[in-house]
Amino acid sequence: MGKHTKIRLRSGNHEPTGRWARLCDFSTADGTGWVIYSRQNGDRYVGVKIAVVGEIPGKANYWMTFDLKQQNLFRQHAAELQRYRPEVFKLATQYLKLFA
Repeated sequence: MGKHTKIRLRSGNHEPTGRWARLCDFSTADGTGWVIYSRQNGDRYVGVKIAVVGEIPGKANYWMTFDLKQQNLFRQHAAELQRYRPEVFKLATQYLKLFA
């Protein structure tokens, strides 16, 4: 009999504290829901948290910064999000350009 590997599911943390605002909700093609939270950090930067709705295998919360001048995401989890969840990265960037 083969070994069974249990996949660990992780859920999004939807309780950012302080000056965080819920910017928008969106879904990826597979139906997974995501929420973008934002917090203004001066005139040029916006703090961003992206959290999954429900549970998924792997990382469920991503923290990064959006540069209003250059219109891009960077820092902390931006490269990881772009590499492992490119659809979420692309959609989040589009929404941040519209709303931030």
